Amino acid sequence: MNISLAVASDDPHNSSASVALSAHLLALTNLASEALWSIDSGYRLVAGNAAFQQWFEAAYAISPIAGLDLVNCLPFEARSPWITCYNRALQGTAFTAQLAALSATFEPMIVERRAIGVAVRGRSLAPEQERIKADLQQTQNQLQAVL
Repeated sequence: MNISLAVASDDPHNSSASVALSAHLLALTNLASEALWSIDSGYRLVAGNAAFQQWFEAAYAISPIAGLDLVNCLPFEARSPWITCYNRALQGTAFTAQLAALSATFEPMIVERRAIGVAVRGRSLAPEQERIKADLQQTQNQLQAVL
């Protein structure tokens, strides 16, 4: 999905229009139950919704704030998969990967044919994992009953 926004540069209300647009976009993203965030080309957090903040704090015990390097703030062993995914998206590829208990969709943000950042949508795998565990337990119980 490509979204483009334009604000006229000769508009005397340009600053207020940008602030209002940002407020509207933030309100919309906070309605989503999925984690939504974006980074710039240096892996710095540009924006994230409430679901992202809650997930990131629970996963890494770090409160994400705008400007935070979302790779270097992580424990060393957790960095590599995120670097790989962010770099792939920064090269212009959209894809989905599973990491850190999320199914994450990475979308490059392209301006003038150059990736300036990455937008990410993450859906928790926990409910799916719980369902699989429950199904496995039920199957084991049925097997025990037969034996």
